[in-house]
Amino acid sequence: MKFSISIDILDCDIDEVMELNHCTKQEAIDQITNVFYLGLSCIDGMLHRVTGIDGIDSYVEKAE
Repeated sequence: MKFSISIDILDCDIDEVMELNHCTKQEAIDQITNVFYLGLSCIDGMLHRVTGIDGIDSYVEKAE
């Protein structure tokens, strides 16, 4: 079974990350992507704790 989660990040939000962190657009996107990977780790941990499911295959797929 496959579950999909969509997270929409507006261009103005990416611009804000760039401004707050004094970084390029690609660096901002990389930072946001890293947060998504951390979120997947949290989901993996919670699934294991609550259900005993371990070792799920999760990934971040970017579409523009």
